[in-house]
Amino acid sequence: MAKSKQGKWDIAAPGWSADWPGNNGRAIVYPLFDSAACGDGTANYGCYSSPTTDGLINKALAATTTDEAATYWAQADQQIMKDAAFVPFQQQLTPLTRSTRVHNAQFYMTAQLYDYSNIWLS
Repeated sequence: MAKSKQGKWDIAAPGWSADWPGNNGRAIVYPLFDSAACGDGTANYGCYSSPTTDGLINKALAATTTDEAATYWAQADQQIMKDAAFVPFQQQLTPLTRSTRVHNAQFYMTAQLYDYSNIWLS
């Protein structure tokens, strides 16, 4: 049984980031907040369960267009925040500095660094 259900902890500091920028509700909302994703070995750490959110997630997963899915993911996100399913109490900030000799330094979101394969020096 999950520690949260046993009442053995009430706050945790897990980390999670998007696999790609943009439309990523399936990679963020679904694993973290779908009721079916509660239990050992899952990412729904607090066993959040909401029939409203589950319905919106199911609609997003069944959507036939990206725009339709985005509407449902946004509604699910709003419901999750309304329910205070999590409280973002910390943020990782990565300082990015570079020499003026470095060119084409493009930020790579998933690594929180520059994409070194595209950098050149003068």
